[in-house]
Formats: sequence, structure tokens, C-alpha cells
Amino acid sequence: MAALLKLTATAAVFVVVAALCGAGVSAQTHHVVGDDGGWGPAFNITSWLSGRVFKVGDKIWFKNAGMEESLVELKGLEEFLSCNLTNPIRMYTDKGNHVSLEEEGVRYFTSGNPESCKNGLKLPVAVESDDPYPAWGVPPPAWSTPPPVDPYPAWDTPPPPPPPAKPSPEFGPPPPVDPYPAWDTPPPPPPPAKPSPKFGPPPPVEPFPAFVPPPPPPPSPPPPPKPSPKFGPPPPVEPFPAFVPPPPPPSSPPPPPKPSPKFGPPPPVEPFPAFVPPPPPPPSPPPPHPPSAATYLNKVSFVFFVGLLLCYIGF
Repeated sequence: MAALLKLTATAAVFVVVAALCGAGVSAQTHHVVGDDGGWGPAFNITSWLSGRVFKVGDKIWFKNAGMEESLVELKGLEEFLSCNLTNPIRMYTDKGNHVSLEEEGVRYFTSGNPESCKNGLKLPVAVESDDPYPAWGVPPPAWSTPPPVDPYPAWDTPPPPPPPAKPSPEFGPPPPVDPYPAWDTPPPPPPPAKPSPKFGPPPPVEPFPAFVPPPPPPPSPPPPPKPSPKFGPPPPVEPFPAFVPPPPPPSSPPPPPKPSPKFGPPPPVEPFPAFVPPPPPPPSPPPPHPPSAATYLNKVSFVFFVGLLLCYIGF
């Protein structure tokens, strides 16, 4: 919005300068600002200034000034462009404000409302002399006439500052960088190197030793052989053989001593030994058979015979 206002003000200045360069008008002119619309927000400055020439002695009438918009005269171009109303030359408070143009120069009029001023309600008036020639009556030479001065210099946007120069590298320009480098999969990292042992690799030690089943017990020794009978007369046979109790079962032999370990590296131990089922227990010896009826009769006969013998000896 500010740029548009500055552009409008610049166009108005160009119109004023063109009016200064136009043909002079000898008679005084009464200028009604805004014509029928008067001084207000609808006032079109550019169209109203087109073709107008302001001479010394002319008058300007700001129609409706004070009713809708007040009128302020500023002293310079800077205040006029920035709408700085803090230090005006004069404030017109009458409803019909007639301003006399009594000397050459540019006069700056604007609305007393800062918002209206910023919206473009302001008027520059360039007043020129009513006599086209100097007082001595001799027309000046063409080269002596200075060029018209533009009261509104063209608003040139300053060029942007140059970008800061990059410091040159010390060892030459860097290599060009590809903005879209090829996506290469990074190689896998090498496996960590195992530290070399000082005195050779130790034998592999497994956390769980292999399960070795115990050796089976040795078989029971055979019964001792019966002594062969001597040659001679057979011993007298008793009618009742002597009772011989059955021999007790042989006791289990003591387990063999464990072999002493040999010096050297231990055998490799598997971390999880294979399950080996234990061997079946040795068969228990059969229970002694109860004495048969014949054996029992032999025992009873033997006891009876001994009793008779004792009775006979006693008598």
C-alpha cells in the first residue's frame, strides 16, 4: 500500500512539472480542488492535476474541506511523502478554504487525518511565475533556461547488496559435489580381529562335560567247586541228612578305583551332552526256594533219630 501511495505521489509530481513546462496563462485562475466531488476520499489527484498550470496570483479552493476531511499544509517533501503531521506550516479549519498562491515554489497540502493521508488524500501544487520573461523584457537565451526541477525525485529502489564473497580455499577450488549422489550401500564392517594368544591357543573348554555312564558291576563269582570224594568206603548214610543252611548271597564287589587322570589337555567337552540312558540295573538274585516236603521229612526224621539216640544213651 505504501508503495502505491508513493507511486501516486510521484505521478502527481510529474503532472505538476508538465504543467510548469506548458504555456503560460496571463489571467488569474480559480482552481476548485476535486471539482464537484470536492476535497474528500473520492478525490482523484492525478486526473485533476492533468493539464493544470498554477501561476502566482491564482487561488485554490478546497471545497468541503473541514466537513469531511481537514486540511494541513506541510513544509517539505519528506513530511509530505511520510504523512508526518506533527509539525505543519498551517492548519486550515474553515469550511471553505481559499488558498492564495502568492509566490513561486511547491506547496504541499494533505488531509489532517493520517490514515486518509496514507490512503492518498494529499495534493502537491507547483506554482510558477505569471511573467514568462524577466523584468528587463529581453527573452532569455534558450541555453540560459535551467531545466525544470522535479520536486518528486523518482523513487528508485536501491539495488540489493551483493552477496558476501566466499573465501577462496587455500589449496584450490573444492571438487564438484554431486547434488544427488548415487546411493551406495556401505560395505559391512570387518569382523573384529581376535587377539593372538601369548603362548598358543588354549584347549577348547566346554561348559558342560559329557555324561559318561558308570561301568556295569562285574558278574557274581561262581560258587566254589565241591571237593571230590575220597576213595574208600562210603560214609555212613544217616537216615536224616544234616540240615545245611543255604549259603548267603555273595556281596557286591567294591567299585573299581577310578583311573588317575593323565596329564595333558582335557578332552573336548560338549556344551550340551547327548542324553545317554543309564544301563538297566543288574537282575536281582532269585529268592531262596522254600524247603521241599522231602527235605522237611528228612529234618524231622533226623530230629527223631537224635532223640531216640539220646534216650538210648541215657538208659
